[in-house]
Amino acid sequence: MTDHAETLAGCSNVSLLGALQVGKSSLAAQQAGIQVTGNNIANAGTAGYTRQIARLTPNNPIEIQPGSFVGTGVGLAAIERQVNAALDESFRDATSNQNAATILDNYLGRLETTFGALSENDLSTRVASFFNSFSTLANNPADAAQRSVVIQGGVSLASYLKDLRSKVFGIRQDIEAQIGAQATKADTLLKGIAQINQQISSAEAGGGQAGALRDQRDQLLNQLSELMDTRVIEQPNGVVNVLVGSVPVVQGDVARGITTKQSYDATGAMVTTELVFADNGDPVPASTGKIGALVNARVTYITPALETVDNYAAALIQTVNAIHTQGQGTKGFSTVTGSVQVLDATAALNNTTTNGLAFSPTNGTFNLYIKDNTTGLITTKQINVNLSGVGTQTTLNSLVASINTAGGGNVAASVDAAGRLAIVSNNSNVTFTFGEDTSGALASLGVNTFFTGKDALSIDVSSILKTNTDYLATARENIAGSNRNAQALALAGGVAVTDLGGKSLTDYYTNFIGGLAASARNAADDVTAQGVIRDTLFAQREAISGVSLDEEAINLTKYQRAFQGTARFLNVVDEMMQVVLGLVR
Repeated sequence: MTDHAETLAGCSNVSLLGALQVGKSSLAAQQAGIQVTGNNIANAGTAGYTRQIARLTPNNPIEIQPGSFVGTGVGLAAIERQVNAALDESFRDATSNQNAATILDNYLGRLETTFGALSENDLSTRVASFFNSFSTLANNPADAAQRSVVIQGGVSLASYLKDLRSKVFGIRQDIEAQIGAQATKADTLLKGIAQINQQISSAEAGGGQAGALRDQRDQLLNQLSELMDTRVIEQPNGVVNVLVGSVPVVQGDVARGITTKQSYDATGAMVTTELVFADNGDPVPASTGKIGALVNARVTYITPALETVDNYAAALIQTVNAIHTQGQGTKGFSTVTGSVQVLDATAALNNTTTNGLAFSPTNGTFNLYIKDNTTGLITTKQINVNLSGVGTQTTLNSLVASINTAGGGNVAASVDAAGRLAIVSNNSNVTFTFGEDTSGALASLGVNTFFTGKDALSIDVSSILKTNTDYLATARENIAGSNRNAQALALAGGVAVTDLGGKSLTDYYTNFIGGLAASARNAADDVTAQGVIRDTLFAQREAISGVSLDEEAINLTKYQRAFQGTARFLNVVDEMMQVVLGLVR
């Protein structure tokens, strides 16, 4: 044992200077650990900061004699950010999904509020009140006050539908504006990520990690995931490539520009904003996040809601007018002009593509009643509307000719300068009315109708009725005091409408509101569920990447004690060197 110790003591590689080097390396390593710990503590409240650790490793030992090695101290191998790439990716996915759920919940909530489905003054209530007013009028069809109530109820209902459509349209416009704003934000984030990629590539060229730059980039990636679903792939040189779906949007220090493209419907009033790549105009395949949810809300809920209001208004116009044209008011017309313009008077009435009619008539007939007010004699003339596809099809021009023939000089028809059917009595003692229309031609041309227009944007009550309530058609077959048409109008809400898939106005709206309520509930539940998922992943991520002051306090104590021990070790080495120097003297 003594001989071995003497051998070691005599080795040139074992010396007090070597011991000093061991102490020096330890002091440097513990100081680095203390500095990293201090930096963690300093940034405990900094958003986006990722906890770092000083990874210490033993220095390479030296061989003092064959088979015998002695340590040379400790070194700082690296300062490492504490991250889990898979967990970060899952967190970004959860962030996209939560933001998408929140957007959808917001817009569905706005739709529910707009339709007032839970209120006592929603569309269904107003429509029911409107039809009930006909039922009241049927009790006394000649009551001028109640006739005014019916017409004003129609005016109020038309106004409500216009306002409802305007509000839904406003929600859609807001979505278009939001898509544009979020596209600008996404483009800025992508450029920022590419720029930091370049900085990281330069900073890490000599090895190690640029922690602060990586933190900044991660923050931008998290913000980008709020807007769209992304996939992040880190490269060996530290830069990341970012994909949306399977399409690269950032490759190294190059960001693919994102912008928007707008298109308009046939009216030029409705704009659709699409997220596209600036270089070739291809669509950006964002399926979740705020942008994906905005597009989803527009396509799945807002646009269909707008179409529902228009379809409902169109069905209301068509249903009420189809019944109203069957009857007569308390007085006949001396002149009447249809409210609908026909673009081509030579086209068949059911060729709506050419003539521009919103509602297509069918093969059938209607009656023209000509009354001699002096004698009270009513002459019935049946007007044929041939749209059977066989023989000469009825056009506006041929319809005018048929009415003129039936009118016998007392009643004349023409096409006015605006392309509308105009009918006038040529005899001051003669008036005329209509009824028993099986063709729907009168309703299609806007003659003897209650409503005008073709959708919620254009719906209104006929100006003729607004001016004179006597023309409100409550009777049938020109029977004085008849209430048959008023009774039929009172039941119009339950009539099956072909354009509503065979549903009545009442059932169609009830189904829509029920579907909207269910979608809104599901969206609210999804917000809660996605929030829980994101919060859980955030907590897991924070357990790895977040700063725990308690843990850092322990690390600080650990490095402090190691530093103190090293100082004590160096003090002993110094005392030994003093002894050696004393021997020399």
